[in-house]
Amino acid sequence: MWIFLNNSFLSIVQANDDPDYLMVRARLRGDIERVFPRVWVMVNDERDYRFRARIDRALVADAMAEQVRGIDYGNFKDSVPDGARHLAYYDVWRIMLHEQVIEAQQERRKDSRGLLPDELVAKIQKPLPPEIVPPPLAPESKAAMKRKKRK
Repeated sequence: MWIFLNNSFLSIVQANDDPDYLMVRARLRGDIERVFPRVWVMVNDERDYRFRARIDRALVADAMAEQVRGIDYGNFKDSVPDGARHLAYYDVWRIMLHEQVIEAQQERRKDSRGLLPDELVAKIQKPLPPEIVPPPLAPESKAAMKRKKRK
């Protein structure tokens, strides 16, 4: 499960050795400690998520519930104080908006109701600022995406 908080990005998965524990992972230093201040965080530069902590499932559930109870904003992106994190989250938001538009267009084509409003299409076609342009896909990724689109 990916969790986007305004001050942390976490990936939470089942711990391999015990169903009562979860592995909370992060890419950035301090993200785990902001939510779980008393846990020991392992650092491994060889892993896809550099920072990891094995945490009791109930503690993770309680911490996530506390995060939900603490929501006090009307716009999540505007609540992100760190500029670099805000740009990264915006990139994810924009990619998911693109997926939403594609899905809606496919549904409308099936129903013969037309296309989306021009302003929404323009929003997703606007170029990304150079500092958040994602790197090009590897050739094998492009081939995999083509196979997925054909299905």
